[in-house]
This record gives sequence, C-alpha cells and structure tokens, in this order.
Amino acid sequence: MDPVGPAEFEADTDRVDGVAVEGGRVEQRFKLEPELGSAHTARVLAARAIAANDAPSERAVNSSERAVLLTSELVSNVVQHAHTAFELVIDITERIIRVEIHDGAAVTDAFRALVNSPPTAVDVTSVSGRGLGLVRSTAINCGLIDKGICGKAVWFELALNGE
Repeated sequence: MDPVGPAEFEADTDRVDGVAVEGGRVEQRFKLEPELGSAHTARVLAARAIAANDAPSERAVNSSERAVLLTSELVSNVVQHAHTAFELVIDITERIIRVEIHDGAAVTDAFRALVNSPPTAVDVTSVSGRGLGLVRSTAINCGLIDKGICGKAVWFELALNGE
C-alpha cells in the first residue's frame, strides 16, 4: 500500500529553491496553497525527499512514515486555521529529518501556548485537536519560530534511523 498516493502523482507546486545539497545535507523547499489537497501534496513531497536520501533500512522507513504523518498534521493546521500560502521545507542530514511549515499568519498567544503545551487528552467526539500533541509526542524535537508580521514556522525533527 502506498501511503502517499499513486506513483504517477505529479505535485502541483512551485519549487522555491530546488534541491540544495551541502556536505551530506539535502534541503528542498516547496510553495503550496491553503487547499484541501495540499496535505496530500505535502505527504508525497516528504516521502519522495526522504526516499531520495537512499536510506532504505527498516528504521528509515519508520522515520519516513512518521515524517509523512506529522507533515500532514502541520499542513492540515495551516489549511484549516492560517488560510495562507505556505512553504514546506524538508531538510535531511545523515541523522535528522527536519520539516518546517512557514505560513503567513501571525503567532497568537493562544497558538504559542498550544504549541508549547498541547492538550494531553482530547474528547473522543472531537473532530480535531490532536495534531500538535501527536507532533510533540512523536518528534525528538519540535517548536515554533515567530517571524513577527511575516508569520511563523512550525517545525519538527525526527531521527533518520527511526529512534
């Protein structure tokens, strides 16, 4: 089963900086619109970026699956709440997968508090509210970059070896 869609999928996105390769580090940047299909596009882009890193071990596959899931969660938040175009940054080193989502919405105090302390329990009947908690509990590192009136970036890091 392909978790990100069919192999013939072509991302409808503009590559901002292409692929930067520097000392074993690969960075890819993509500009996306706040549309429902953007979560799918971001999942495909994340999976392809990690697969291109030539790390086919079982642990790397586990890291890839988790990165795809967490990327989808953060993109869904932008689409649902920020409503701005955004940039997906996928940065891979020999040991770390870092994903950043940069959007144009300013940081509110409520959002900052949510990122720093997501709810540990969400009512089972609630249709949302689990994403940031999932990111915080799954990633080895995550956070928020406040870019003032230019918006924000929410990011996470995972160990490439799946630990």
